[in-house]
Amino acid sequence: MAGLASNVRELRQRAGLACRELDRRAGLAEGHTALIEAGNRRNVQLDTLRRLATALNVTLTDLTK
Repeated sequence: MAGLASNVRELRQRAGLACRELDRRAGLAEGHTALIEAGNRRNVQLDTLRRLATALNVTLTDLTK
């Protein structure tokens, strides 16, 4: 999950978003993005990945490379 964590962080920062704002745009519970970035979410659900990708305006492949 280290790859996912760093990808989410990099893409979020590139988009100029705070974790809270990405959570809001993706329809996730507050703090969820921060947990993913910290590597504290080992089994991130596909729906969550899709929401993050959409909110970041990237593909699932970009997010999970």
